[in-house]
Amino acid sequence: MVDDHCRTSDPAIFAAGDCTRFHGPHGPVRLENWRHAQQHGSVAGRNAAGGDQTYTMLPSYWSEQYDMYIQGMGWPITNPNRRVRRPLGENATLMFELDGPRIAYVLGINAQRDMGPLRRLIEQRIAVDAAELADPAKPLTNMLKAKA
Repeated sequence: MVDDHCRTSDPAIFAAGDCTRFHGPHGPVRLENWRHAQQHGSVAGRNAAGGDQTYTMLPSYWSEQYDMYIQGMGWPITNPNRRVRRPLGENATLMFELDGPRIAYVLGINAQRDMGPLRRLIEQRIAVDAAELADPAKPLTNMLKAKA
């Protein structure tokens, strides 16, 4: 178990990556993917060298399964206030879990180009309108501009 600076119970020992557990927004969590290991390790290394950086990465993953490219981003919640689906055409969709007016988690199938703006919406904690989120005719980038 490490704190948000990657320190173990011994403040002189740092640890990072998928061998660690740390405090996520819903309790202790372990992430097993290369992006987490890389960024967590960078924070641990800087802090072991005297830095004071907090680990705040937004978790994400991807997987290719035959003709599907599956991506997830954010912190899934047990009881989301609302789930919203955004159909994107044949074999493509986005599914959102909302925590109040903000996106907590997104799952995308064959929706690679949409993940960039969604990352910013989640990281910047921008409030979104669920009806706009469900409408594929409403560009996600407009939600960033409207709330900026």
